[in-house]
Amino acid sequence: MLFDEAGILTEIGNISKYSVIGIAVMCVEFGVYIPLATAALYILWGKGLQKPPILIMFIIQIILVLNAIWEVVLVGGMSLLDALFYLFIDPRLDFEQGLAARLAAVEGVRRKGWSKMLGWPGNINLLVGDSVVVWRAWVLWEQRPIVQWMLVILGICNGALNILDSIYSSGIGGVPIPSDNTLRLFITNLFLLFSLALNIAATMLIVCKVWLLDRIHSKATVQPEHATERSPHVNVVIFLVESGATFCIIQAGYCALSFISSPSLQATSAILSDVCSIAMGFYPTLVTIVSYLMLHYAVD
Repeated sequence: MLFDEAGILTEIGNISKYSVIGIAVMCVEFGVYIPLATAALYILWGKGLQKPPILIMFIIQIILVLNAIWEVVLVGGMSLLDALFYLFIDPRLDFEQGLAARLAAVEGVRRKGWSKMLGWPGNINLLVGDSVVVWRAWVLWEQRPIVQWMLVILGICNGALNILDSIYSSGIGGVPIPSDNTLRLFITNLFLLFSLALNIAATMLIVCKVWLLDRIHSKATVQPEHATERSPHVNVVIFLVESGATFCIIQAGYCALSFISSPSLQATSAILSDVCSIAMGFYPTLVTIVSYLMLHYAVD
């Protein structure tokens, strides 16, 4: 066996190893997420779909479930195709050409259109999560049209960047990919930076609203012994702030990792890309469940 072919086989083995790890973690995530999503759908259904906000959240939750299924089928299917591709190379190809030439000869038909769908589920989940955060901030600032319009404009720009990145990453339209690695990383991750900035801005607006509500509540409280108590709705808004801040921290870490071009971390980044795709769907789902439980037990 040639030295070059041994290196190729080693690289294939490493790719396969990390693919198996990523799929295993993703399947565990999927197994945890589906029961949570079912609980969220049950809660929203029980509240009544006649109310527009409840109906919107119900539709969003359906989209997240379908996206999770799409991601698992897509990544699992591509891994199966990779296994078939590496193990059963067309025997009609000339073996004298070497392993690299034979791999290149069939690379054009590998995965076919599957790879063009790879970035869409994760980007859709991220866009849905961003939309939920912006929507909550928009509702809380209904008395300030300027703030609402600012959120709408930023949300539209975020959606446009997200869709453009999905198109660019999938190779639709034949857009050339820059040869410079730094420029390529910046272009492919620009939407992550904008999404992070949007989430931070929306979370800060919710923080401001919590502060204002807390001041109003403190002034309206007459009895000193209840001066530190908050209403259940204020507690839910505070939970939105805390969960939103946590989501921003996680997103900032993933965004930083996406810009790292070190070969030793590329495999880890590839695994996190698939894992985070489903993980981003947890945020809207858990917010729905926890908010309901906080209000339910406060009433009881």
